[in-house]
Amino acid sequence: MGADEVVPREFAGDVKQLVPNGVDYVFTSFTPANLEAIADVLKPRGQVVSIDQSGGSIDVLKNKSITWHWELMFTRPLFEPHDYYQHQLLNECSGMVDAGRIRSTLTTHIEPINAEGLRRAHELYHHREGSPIQLALLNNPER
Repeated sequence: MGADEVVPREFAGDVKQLVPNGVDYVFTSFTPANLEAIADVLKPRGQVVSIDQSGGSIDVLKNKSITWHWELMFTRPLFEPHDYYQHQLLNECSGMVDAGRIRSTLTTHIEPINAEGLRRAHELYHHREGSPIQLALLNNPER
């Protein structure tokens, strides 16, 4: 995955074992259940980047003067519609995909969504931690 270490969703204990003095940065896509853990593993004046909702107060981060950064992929198009930065990034990314320099982490595609497919996805989810699974909403005859 390009990381030195990968930790599970319940990460505070693992992070403290790997980095006893704490970390400078945390990226979160599952904030509401992890605010206490985020505060626990960050060093004073650390930084958080979040792409989801905080789920409430982030006051638990205040004692360490932690900086909170929100990221929303639609901020530029919504507020700076003439800024083509995101367009340029997407073009660059598609070029890297076409050149084989980056690839998807998707490992399993299941379609159509039916009882059998859901059972298979559930079993895969519980036995292959960290492997993305895609469920197709529509049956695509070209697949």
